[in-house]
Amino acid sequence: MQAWLECCAFVDQRDRYRCRCCGRRTRQTLTLCPERREHHHLVGRNVAPGLVCDPRNVITVCLECHDTLTRHDIRVEGCADSMFTSDGQQYLNADHRLHFTPAESAAG
Repeated sequence: MQAWLECCAFVDQRDRYRCRCCGRRTRQTLTLCPERREHHHLVGRNVAPGLVCDPRNVITVCLECHDTLTRHDIRVEGCADSMFTSDGQQYLNADHRLHFTPAESAAG
């Protein structure tokens, strides 16, 4: 638990308390409001458990963007030269610039 809290504190400062997707200023609150600060794992916790508390795998997001990321309505992209390696796999690095684009619809 302590490692996760430290990770979140680092990520919040790195991201300047703003949503990495839309730029909205976020705030820590229990209220379900658009500016609620949440944290999103670029690679899911079940896919890479070793990266759960790694700040390179976590971004600050607002509630609205977190919902769209979780539903995979937004795709996260980054540059290959800014990826990091863990256990022989390469992953997007949240310490670098990321791009967020609407995912192509399944119907489309």
